[in-house]
Amino acid sequence: MYQSGVVRALTIVRTLPPWLWVGLWLALSPVDAGAGCRPGTSGQTLFEQGVQLFRQGHLEAARDCLEAARTMGLNSLSLSYNLGVVYYRLGRLPAAEQAFRQLLSSPHEALARYNLGLVALARDDHEQARSEFLAVMAARPPAALAQLARERLSELEGTRPVPARGYLSLGVGYDSNIAGLPDTAASRQAGGMTEAVFAGSVDLSPAWRLEGAGWSQFYPGHPQYNGQWLQSGLIRQASSETRQQAWGVVLSQSWFDRRAFESRYGLEGRWRWRRCALVWLDHCQGVADLARVEGGSLYEAYDGYWWRLRAGAESRRDAWRLSLGYEWEGNDRTELESGPERVSVSPWQHRLDLELGYRVSPDWTLGSRVDFRYSRYATTDRWLEDGTPVAERRVDRRRDLTLYAEYDINRSWRARGQWRFSDNRSRIDRYDFQRHVLALTLEVML
Repeated sequence: MYQSGVVRALTIVRTLPPWLWVGLWLALSPVDAGAGCRPGTSGQTLFEQGVQLFRQGHLEAARDCLEAARTMGLNSLSLSYNLGVVYYRLGRLPAAEQAFRQLLSSPHEALARYNLGLVALARDDHEQARSEFLAVMAARPPAALAQLARERLSELEGTRPVPARGYLSLGVGYDSNIAGLPDTAASRQAGGMTEAVFAGSVDLSPAWRLEGAGWSQFYPGHPQYNGQWLQSGLIRQASSETRQQAWGVVLSQSWFDRRAFESRYGLEGRWRWRRCALVWLDHCQGVADLARVEGGSLYEAYDGYWWRLRAGAESRRDAWRLSLGYEWEGNDRTELESGPERVSVSPWQHRLDLELGYRVSPDWTLGSRVDFRYSRYATTDRWLEDGTPVAERRVDRRRDLTLYAEYDINRSWRARGQWRFSDNRSRIDRYDFQRHVLALTLEVML
């Protein structure tokens, strides 16, 4: 349905720079294999071969020529645009998005936004597509491009989003220092593990959505550390030209070693702004949660309340993606007491995180993430050492470093390998630990 937007772009070729005509013509060209990219003496020669192959409909060969031109050092808006178009036609949407984003700081930002909207539609991300087409209108583009954006917005208004979405991840790995729920202390035992994560949503109406998510981790050699978690929510959603927001009721249940660990009943609100106060940030978001917690029959000490506030932002520039966030979490729990001994389970936490990703090729992305968490517990821990009472308030400083590589198999499937190192330093020695986790996962968007 939305492919027509690319075809109708032919009506605006006279209002655009000549180097953009090739990409627009590509949308009408039949795809035909059998052509090749002849070796060229310069990046410009390879680019011109790619242009000709575009016109003939040889998309794979055109891609080879354009990528070779980039390898030879050619770096131009025309190359980025035409690479974006051929990636789009080949269904390589992450690579197409990356190419079009290279035009965002140029005089052709409106055209780049329009194409990013088409990429979002191909992903069935209607909210993001609407945001991009509204950005086209705000840029006061040529009349024909503005008309195309209005048509896409009109189609979005008349079309319900995909009613159901889903995500599934299956992985295997190795944990050097297994930790249970919550993972504030480690076991000093190592072993292999399997992990499964899923998330999904169903639109009940334009305003209401039913969400669900789950996580399960198994240690075949140490089943006493197995953990599971399930969550569901009924969410009301709304959006405007500058903001998306959602709020609703969220329920969750977790298990540790097949025993009920925590039940949570609460409220959640989410906000996402399409423009941030800092111009170099593409969008900002916020989350607020408040929940009543009831511990299982063996975990009554966890009864109480939990709340969280989180703020984050993201920026994409060329092949780079930067995200950063801050989170504040509070707990008011019953606490664990046994005679003269007491263990606080009510941490007040501050967390900072920063992630940087770089798309080294259309299919491969390398990245790293750094987390720092400061935890101060609400009450003083008490215990006996050689019969002598000792009291100390627990304060932890935890650092996590994650390195990962992702390979986009196609528009739905992705393989990911990662290594995470955790280092926790506590005022109470028994909570000190280091931990390495290696994992290989296969992810699919349903």
